[in-house]
Amino acid sequence: MALYDAQRPPLDVVKAHADTWMERFEFDLAKSKQNSAYHKGEAIVDEDGFTLVTRGGAYGQTLGGGVGVSSKTFQKTGQTASKKKKEPKEKETFYAFQKAEKQRKGGIVCMCVVPYAPAKMLFLALLDLRKNFEVDKARIEKLKASRRFNPY
Repeated sequence: MALYDAQRPPLDVVKAHADTWMERFEFDLAKSKQNSAYHKGEAIVDEDGFTLVTRGGAYGQTLGGGVGVSSKTFQKTGQTASKKKKEPKEKETFYAFQKAEKQRKGGIVCMCVVPYAPAKMLFLALLDLRKNFEVDKARIEKLKASRRFNPY
């Protein structure tokens, strides 16, 4: 029982410890705000005379003449994030015939839906169907050989 009491200090000691810790935290917070270049409600002007655009108060309202676009990390650190340049992608379908080929390869053309489709388009669709049929046939044979084929 003595060990139990020794491990648990009285409530007034715990409260005093928590109060001093919170006072220290609030002091550190006030000190960091004081040292910060950003103060809410004041416009930040750089050495060239330009006003820094910063976030404002509640609901997008700004104080100090800003327009509400600066990030929170910028307000803390003062450094902007460098954006990576995107590498320009080469277009796969630049010409009209490339777009048509891509559409032909992408979907299967059904003769009942598109009865007036060009003969070449239907031929390519049939080739795709035949190729897929052969692939499926080989897969089923492989499953049958492994005795794991269960169609129902």
